[in-house]
Amino acid sequence: MRQLKKKRPIIYPVASGKGGTGKSTLVSNLGALLARKGNNVVIVDCDFGGSDLHLFLDIPETVPNLSDYLNGEITDLRQLLLPTCVKDLNIICGGNEMVGIAAVSEQSRKNLIDKVIELDADVVFIDLGAGTALNTLDFFSHIKSGILVCNPEPQSRVSAYGLLKNIIFRYITNSFRQNENIQNTLADFVAGPGRRNGRILDLVDKIDKIDTKLSDQIIENLKSFNLRLILNRVRRRSEIDDIQILVNLVREFLSVELDYIGFLRSDRIVLESCQKRRLFIIDSADAPASIDLTRITNAQF
Repeated sequence: MRQLKKKRPIIYPVASGKGGTGKSTLVSNLGALLARKGNNVVIVDCDFGGSDLHLFLDIPETVPNLSDYLNGEITDLRQLLLPTCVKDLNIICGGNEMVGIAAVSEQSRKNLIDKVIELDADVVFIDLGAGTALNTLDFFSHIKSGILVCNPEPQSRVSAYGLLKNIIFRYITNSFRQNENIQNTLADFVAGPGRRNGRILDLVDKIDKIDTKLSDQIIENLKSFNLRLILNRVRRRSEIDDIQILVNLVREFLSVELDYIGFLRSDRIVLESCQKRRLFIIDSADAPASIDLTRITNAQF
């Protein structure tokens, strides 16, 4: 009999433009929600140098972890899977003890991405570091999807836009590495209009003069990006309305759609659960933040 092709998991890289947005809190609780709905879920801590996802699930022992995989002591990523307090939710812990882990080589990043895609799971959430580290950019540009976590403050929106801008530039750079003319055009754009308010379509117009087929390919590929936005720690209704500003900017200047999928209210229960190393979605299912996250999960995942 012909062997059935193994189904690949749905992969969600999760990142934020700045630290402190509640990204890891959302990854752990969102993973738990989906696992309780009958999915086989894996959460992976790829915040190299700042790994703490295990603490949200009260897992003190994080060995072996990604440090052991990246330095070659562990060769099978599946050996790093650890069970959690939630049935069908497993975690792969990051590692902070390996010197230089934050500066993982490009080939190591690529190999890791390939192995994460091969994990035996229904859904995989990848908790990435805040900001524009190459590890974050490569996960998003390779998988062409992901979740962005943002707070209502203007500074957080600016950082989120900067992250998305770098993801798109990284994707185009990686796509045409062997084309010297494209690389020179991209470098000129990044040094000039790209530093200010240059639109991706302006860059595409420049590429079109070199190769029309390549410019058409970029436009089509940008349409296939699946980027989602969660607004965290909302205090006022006006803050929800303001997020549309970011969505519109991304559409106009980066030529990709940023799908705003919902918000979580600011809730003291979340902080209390983090301090206890517990999941707020389990301990306080009727709390405002739990209700909000459940609504997002039921509608979007």
